[in-house]
Amino acid sequence: MTMKEIYTNCSLCSLACPLILKGGERQPIFTGEALLTVEWDTRPDSKFGGSLCARGNGIAGLVSHPKRLNYPFVMGERTRIEAAVKEVAKNLEQVKKEFGAKSIGIILGENLTNEEAATAVEFAERVIGSSNVALFAPDDAQLARGYLEYDMSGVKAPSGGPKGKNEAIFVVGDPF
Repeated sequence: MTMKEIYTNCSLCSLACPLILKGGERQPIFTGEALLTVEWDTRPDSKFGGSLCARGNGIAGLVSHPKRLNYPFVMGERTRIEAAVKEVAKNLEQVKKEFGAKSIGIILGENLTNEEAATAVEFAERVIGSSNVALFAPDDAQLARGYLEYDMSGVKAPSGGPKGKNEAIFVVGDPF
């Protein structure tokens, strides 16, 4: 297998520490066979002297985990990204038509860069027509579990539940 070096940045937090992915020709679909190593970028001009935090050091296991989703799915069926985006757009339009744009909210993770967060806000306002955008920090996990009445990590949800009915929950991104 031909080794390929990809100089990139860790995406697990907003610091974006530099790293090097070394692997075969099958990127960016990472599997145990394709991704061989993740190394610190120790070039003299590298940020933070080439070190990574605990999250960054675990990125090889993350991207090559056998249960990691590498493809979009709609209703449990693998599909192409174009078809998944069309399905999401169709469903968002249906929700907007039936309940209004203000019924749709966007929850942002805490590790977004300022540019990514600004893009999400712009998407919510210009495309969806809603200004319902909120930051979801890990400290809020208990609140979300209770609101959604969904146990995401083995911790029992607090009583009370949501003040209304959730018609749909749409999640995009990495769960890590």
